[in-house]
Amino acid sequence: MVISKKIKILAAIIVIAIVASAGVYFLFFTKPRADVIIWAAVLPSEEELTLEFIEKFHEQYPNITVELVNVADLRTRLLAAIPAGKGPDLFMWAHDWTGEFAEAGYIVPLDE
Repeated sequence: MVISKKIKILAAIIVIAIVASAGVYFLFFTKPRADVIIWAAVLPSEEELTLEFIEKFHEQYPNITVELVNVADLRTRLLAAIPAGKGPDLFMWAHDWTGEFAEAGYIVPLDE
């Protein structure tokens, strides 16, 4: 399956936004140790870049450990895990799931 350049750029932007959002939060509050688990369906061509972003984030915020879990069949796993309270701290997903996940209460704005 050919992934367009726009989709790759969108995926990179989502990763940057997630990492930046976490960084802003911890910049203004105390810095306790934290472990953050991110579920994503990362393509092999995107995995190295994603891990580089996580490593740079960890260099700036050494008290936060970010673990990327590359999940096959991400949507199905999320739909099962989140209602059971066993989902990840963060997840990266296809933008076409946003409405469904928001209506179900699985995602909320970061300002809440």
